[in-house]
Amino acid sequence: MVEGGRVDHAGHDNDGAAAIHDQIAFDETIATVLAFVDKHPDTLLIVTTDHGTGGFNVNGLGNEDFITTAPSYSETTPAFDRLAGFKKSLEVLKIETKGASQKEFIAAAEQATGLEFKADDRTKITSTKTLAEALMNYTSIGWTSNSHTGEMVEFSAYGPGSRLFTPHLRNDQVHAKILQATGVA
Repeated sequence: MVEGGRVDHAGHDNDGAAAIHDQIAFDETIATVLAFVDKHPDTLLIVTTDHGTGGFNVNGLGNEDFITTAPSYSETTPAFDRLAGFKKSLEVLKIETKGASQKEFIAAAEQATGLEFKADDRTKITSTKTLAEALMNYTSIGWTSNSHTGEMVEFSAYGPGSRLFTPHLRNDQVHAKILQATGVA
C-alpha cells in the first residue's frame, strides 16, 4: 500500500500548486509501482481514494470578493504557468509565518509564490486562508470547500483480477472484490 496523503493536506488548505505537485509525485510513484507489477505478474495494483478534499476546480467559482478579476478560460495557460514559481506550500508558509505581521506575511507569500500581489488583494490577504482565495486571481484554480467532499473519485486496477473492479464502484464493495481477486473468498 502506498498513500499519497499530502494532496489531502493541499485540499484542506485550498493550495492548488501543492495539489498539482502532489498529484505529479503520486503519478511518478505509480509509474514505479507499474514497473514492479510488470516484473511480478501475480501482483494486483489498485489506485483509488476514500474521498476528495476541497472541491478543486479549474477556472471555477471562488470567493465572490475575488471572482470579479478571475482569469477567463483563454487566460488559464498563463495562469497555470504562474504555478511554476511556487516554492512552498501554504502549509509550510503558515508554519513559517506564525506571528508575522500582515506586511511580513504578504512579503513571505510573494517570495513563496513568485507573485507580486495587486494592491486590492494585499488589503484582503491576512492569512493562508485569504491568500488561497486571492490566488484564484493568479492561478485560475478555485475551491468549493476546505473539507472532505463527496464527488466521484478515481478507481482503477491493473494486474490479475483487475477486471473485477469496474470504474464505478462503491467503496464498501472494494474489500469483497479484493478477496475475490486474491482467491480468499
